[in-house]
Amino acid sequence: MNPITDKLVNTSAAQQALDAWPLPAGEPIIGKTYLADGYVYRDLPRMEHRFLKELIDIIGSAEIVWLSRANYGDTGRGQILISPTGQANLSAHLKRTSQA
Repeated sequence: MNPITDKLVNTSAAQQALDAWPLPAGEPIIGKTYLADGYVYRDLPRMEHRFLKELIDIIGSAEIVWLSRANYGDTGRGQILISPTGQANLSAHLKRTSQA
């Protein structure tokens, strides 16, 4: 047993396992191509549930892929992917509100 060569062998095995993983580079969900399809990642800050619901309504709930969600009682947050359509919905909303 040689600790240096054992580490090299284990690293090689780990790299081979990662290379065989069916996940395109940077994609967070196995077998999906969200990022390649134009989805963007957003890490939402903690906000009151009414504001979180309003944001979801603006983007469109069907246009969001939730990667994680947390509920802190009066507030919530999450990590999401927003589809190209959801991005357009948000952009249109921002344009409307900035012209008002």
